[in-house]
Amino acid sequence: MTGRNDFRPSRRGVLGFALAGAVTAGLGVRAAQAARVATKARIIIIGAGAGGTALANRLVQRLDGAQITLIDPRAQHLYQPGLSLVAGGRKPAR
Repeated sequence: MTGRNDFRPSRRGVLGFALAGAVTAGLGVRAAQAARVATKARIIIIGAGAGGTALANRLVQRLDGAQITLIDPRAQHLYQPGLSLVAGGRKPAR
């Protein structure tokens, strides 16, 4: 039985993944996309932080005719690279 720390990637394995990606791209294979939906939905998203704006972006791409409203107490959106990593505990706050 092997543990989590037993995985050691090889040069051959990395090159194999790169070749598979190049072949897939050369064949014109694309990632699956959800079909757009025509709707008259009225959607309210509370919180215009990273999660709220990401959700609004995804809904705009998939819903034709939806009215999407973001509600947030701040007038401006503050963007800090890596801020979501700090909130998730993956990066220390300075």
